[in-house]
Amino acid sequence: MLALGRIWRRRLGLTPTSPDRVVGWRFVLLAVLLVMCIAALGAACGGGEGPAKTGRGTNPTPTWEKGAPVYSLIAATATTPSAPSAPEELTVKIDDSDLLAPVFEPIKLTLQVGKTYRINVGEGGKQLHTFTVSEMGIDETIAKGEVKMIEITPDTTGTFSIICLPHEASGMLGTILVYKPAAPASH
Repeated sequence: MLALGRIWRRRLGLTPTSPDRVVGWRFVLLAVLLVMCIAALGAACGGGEGPAKTGRGTNPTPTWEKGAPVYSLIAATATTPSAPSAPEELTVKIDDSDLLAPVFEPIKLTLQVGKTYRINVGEGGKQLHTFTVSEMGIDETIAKGEVKMIEITPDTTGTFSIICLPHEASGMLGTILVYKPAAPASH
């Protein structure tokens, strides 16, 4: 088979390094790359059936029955006083299985201004730790195997550091992010 290929190349005057042979392979390579790029773009752009995905999920279009009062929900919530809600329960575990790098889990808490939270700290701790957020006046010592409940109602927005004082140098740090919810849009 290889001999036949050599014979035909000699008859056509093509040598392994002839310009026609090199240009031919470049053309084939360019054509293959072009086809691959077009296929990749087609796959990336979708082209399939169904609604376009925006990354925010799909919300069905609301449908209204003829004559239905649209304002009833707004009027009902505007006149009904809201009852104070129970504090939200959060858990911050302590993973000190690696004695050289203990950590809080999760390392970031996101809280809302004015909302009360009960944070259970310490589950899993095998050493003495602290849960210290000096900007919020929190400094709790957690003994080995102990779980402490800390109740807080943040009153200031911002980012606050959680520190375990005995293990600060080992990187046992965390963050509390306190935000103010956006005001509802008025109609």
